[in-house]
Amino acid sequence: MFLPTTVYSASSAELQTAYSQGQSDASKKYGECSGAADKDKNLGKSPDPSAASYEIVGTIINPYGASNRDLQDEWANGFVSKCSESYMSQFTYDSEYSGETQSFQSSGVCWNKGFSDGMNGGRPEPQKASDQLARSSVPFQKLSNAGASTEEKNEFIQSFSVGCKWHYTLGYEEFQKKSQEESAKDIIGSVQEDFDNLLGETEKKVTESIQGNTDQMADELGKSIGESIVPDVDLKSGGCLIATATYGTELAPQVQFMREIRDNTVLSTTSGAVFMTGFNQLYYSFSPTIADWERENPMFQEAVRAFITPMISTLSIMTLAEDGSEVQVLGLGISVIVLNLGMYIAIPAVIVWQVKEHI
Repeated sequence: MFLPTTVYSASSAELQTAYSQGQSDASKKYGECSGAADKDKNLGKSPDPSAASYEIVGTIINPYGASNRDLQDEWANGFVSKCSESYMSQFTYDSEYSGETQSFQSSGVCWNKGFSDGMNGGRPEPQKASDQLARSSVPFQKLSNAGASTEEKNEFIQSFSVGCKWHYTLGYEEFQKKSQEESAKDIIGSVQEDFDNLLGETEKKVTESIQGNTDQMADELGKSIGESIVPDVDLKSGGCLIATATYGTELAPQVQFMREIRDNTVLSTTSGAVFMTGFNQLYYSFSPTIADWERENPMFQEAVRAFITPMISTLSIMTLAEDGSEVQVLGLGISVIVLNLGMYIAIPAVIVWQVKEHI
């Protein structure tokens, strides 16, 4: 004859104690709980922490025996809760269910989203975009279907967003960079085309206006002007103070090149002498001060060098003129002046204006 099992109503304190005992026992079985996760993951199964935890519970002797079913159930609930937590922690570690890992696997999607937002003219919203992409990812859907807690899903979203926001920003900045480069190319191309047209028209007009015996006419005109304008001074005696200070010596190739252009080409014509007279009056009014600043400040010297180097390069055009030819020196001289005005004033002004229009 069997004695009936003693049954009594457990108090809330006893139930809480049983639940805590279940969690404690599950902590001791961490290896079995996490092992069940590894097993399911290796078999390609979706996470099922409850099933795995209840299966482990069935292999353990309930410490409350058959004395009270409520205490048994409460202990089992505590065990399953803690074992499920260990299971999911192992299952999501370094796997497709890891938000951080998934964000790098989805780096292309995040980058494309940033590039698309930039192309559509929207403001960058990396956090919003990352949250949306995390919630729409397959691993997140699997976590939701497996009954993952809100805390676990939020943890996935947060870890996913760390990498996704970075790739989103790279995509957005790449579009901005490409857009600015294309705008700059369009601006420079347009300015170059206008400049080429202007230069062509200028050369054509100069050539047409002095066809025929142009050298003789220019010589006579230059002599008549020169007699009244050009003072009786040695225009070859002056040095280029700024270039000498920039390159450190009068023997620098750049300084020698400028001197040869002045002495052998420009000053070989009357119109060139007239130009140099006016130019020297202006140039020597400020060049000594600039040269002194260069000697006192190496950084300023480097800045001046970067500024005048393109201008010196344009003077090579003057080597195409025959020494003493008024027409060629005048025509090529005008071309050099127009080229420098476009390079130092027109192009920068247009670029600044176009960039402001796109901001």
